[in-house]
Amino acid sequence: RLDRAAVIRSQNDPDKRTLQLAHAIGLPPGQAVELTDAAAFVPAPPISLEAAVADARLHRTDLQQAQARVDAAKADRHAAFSGTLPSVRVDGDVGAIGLSAASADRTYSIAALVHVPIWEGGRTQARTAIAESQLKQREAELADLEAGVQFDVRAALLDVKAAEAAVEVARSG
Repeated sequence: RLDRAAVIRSQNDPDKRTLQLAHAIGLPPGQAVELTDAAAFVPAPPISLEAAVADARLHRTDLQQAQARVDAAKADRHAAFSGTLPSVRVDGDVGAIGLSAASADRTYSIAALVHVPIWEGGRTQARTAIAESQLKQREAELADLEAGVQFDVRAALLDVKAAEAAVEVARSG
């Protein structure tokens, strides 16, 4: 009985895969599909785990977005820390004053402002602490995604090896 059930399942498998193919390429339900060419097996080119992970890191948009969030959090932390530093602002103006262009005199003005954040220490420290914690959170998210990429790549390489072995077994059978 078990052998008969296995035979029925193996006969049913190609029909199910043909239905999946028809659905994937957008054929209307019930339209007959006839495959005219036999698909030849071509083994995947060999690739090392490190190369596959590096390629995934380059092309996965979720990793790129997570890296961008880490970079933004670093910039926020730097901006928050910069609030503790004194700043200098210099403005200048050159103009003309008079009743007509011929009688106009030039005017000059210059202003300088030095800002020393003496009383803002607590607020700046709080902003810096918040920015630091957000940076750590973003870095943890990135590390988690990178670990997920490692897992996905390893699983995919194992699937490729298993498929190649299954083809060899089928050919030898």
